[in-house]
Amino acid sequence: MADNPIRANNRTEAIATAIERAAQARAAGGRPIIVVPNAQTMLLVEKNAAQRGQAFGVAVDTWAHLVGGWWELFGDGRTLIEDGERRVLCLKLLQEAKLVGNQPGFAEMLTRLVRNGGPQVLDPERTPGAAEGTPEFPAVYAELLDLMRRYEELLRERGKIEPATAAQAILGQ
Repeated sequence: MADNPIRANNRTEAIATAIERAAQARAAGGRPIIVVPNAQTMLLVEKNAAQRGQAFGVAVDTWAHLVGGWWELFGDGRTLIEDGERRVLCLKLLQEAKLVGNQPGFAEMLTRLVRNGGPQVLDPERTPGAAEGTPEFPAVYAELLDLMRRYEELLRERGKIEPATAAQAILGQ
């Protein structure tokens, strides 16, 4: 099944396809989990599965809840940071920024960057031909990278971890 990715043109079709694939996995002896982005979509998938007679034996969960459960079992004692606290820390860091500025657009960008990968996202060592201070890596990127590094320091000080980082740690990557 890994060689046959799910493709759907709309949410209804995607839900139907996910339920069908989960039913196939369950019939093959698996314990499938349909992972969805939020609780609202979870309820929608569960309702559709019940309407199709596929409600039993297929779990539906949000990514955040799934990672949270795994982290409670296999984590190192740190707690997952929540969205509100992440945003507050990012706003605090942006108040000290010189080039980026303390503007809502930058706050949203920094919040997404730290949530989705941290400093690795802009790490010049991972970007061929880009070194800090070059045209390929302008000063504003260097400042964002510094803000992300400081964000990770704040997380360590508070005993927190990003869910994406926790998932990577659990999977041994």
